[in-house]
Amino acid sequence: MKASFNWIALYLWGLLLVLTTTPVKAQFQRIYGNGQNNYFHKVVPDNATNPGYYVIGSEDNHGTISHILQSGQLDWTIKLNKPCVLTDAAPVNDSGIDKLMVVGFTLPFDQSNRSLLIIVTPNGGLQFSEEYDLGQNEGFVSITPKLGGTYAISGFINSPNSSNDVVLLDVNSNGTTNVVNIYGNPGDNGYFRDIEVMFPNLYFAAGYDGNAGVIVSTDNAAPNPNFLGGVRDPSVQAFVDIALQGSNVVATGPSVATGGPPLLRKFDVNLFPIWTVKVNGLDAVHQVETSSVNGNIYLVGTKNIAGIDRAVVVRIDEANSPER
Repeated sequence: MKASFNWIALYLWGLLLVLTTTPVKAQFQRIYGNGQNNYFHKVVPDNATNPGYYVIGSEDNHGTISHILQSGQLDWTIKLNKPCVLTDAAPVNDSGIDKLMVVGFTLPFDQSNRSLLIIVTPNGGLQFSEEYDLGQNEGFVSITPKLGGTYAISGFINSPNSSNDVVLLDVNSNGTTNVVNIYGNPGDNGYFRDIEVMFPNLYFAAGYDGNAGVIVSTDNAAPNPNFLGGVRDPSVQAFVDIALQGSNVVATGPSVATGGPPLLRKFDVNLFPIWTVKVNGLDAVHQVETSSVNGNIYLVGTKNIAGIDRAVVVRIDEANSPER
């Protein structure tokens, strides 16, 4: 079955963005920060009794972690005491207390930097902070919860010839490391861009291998995990994001062709391709998500409309696509 969507509706939507004169009122708008160079780049809903959002970002090359209430009020912010980049975060429940586990790497981005793992308490306390030094340029990139209460982390380490090897970790909710595995060969291995866990010991790691997009599946057998399958896609530069849809894997990334459209692919659990969509209406894709309620697939990307880059969300309509 070939997935499709209505691009006429998308272009009409973009035109309406340009022509509409009545602004939409958001529930709240806030500008946070101070006189420094501040930005946010990752939002994670929390599970606390006073719900809100954890946000990771940066202030003058120092990682920041903030908690924002549902009303938009800034609850607290902590700024780490050394230059670093925070890349991803996941809510953690440790002994009945909701916390946040954050990954990233220290700066400067050279052979002296280290991978970084942090746990923050609900009131903004720094409970756990650990730096991992594998001796080369390295960093943690993605974190996701596993069944059973542990967490999978993907990252990279640059070998002396500047090609990447992949690091996969399994850690407890208190930050204790259970397993650390390094994958690689003489080539440039980059399947650390995103990681998903379907079963307690079934990982899907996505990114690139050389100049092609790649997804690999592996278990977590210690001390030598087993590769269960993989796909190397020479038409995709890199799979930038993946998501699970039941027992299927959905992946998206830019096309290798210069100026070519981004691609969206769906695979089964064995990484056998089911369908491919060329996302002709978008200039770039950044994220793919699936609904846990109805299984719908959503893409987050950008499109240049009337000379202005616009954020675009696209829903993929599988149910009304009869073509295979």
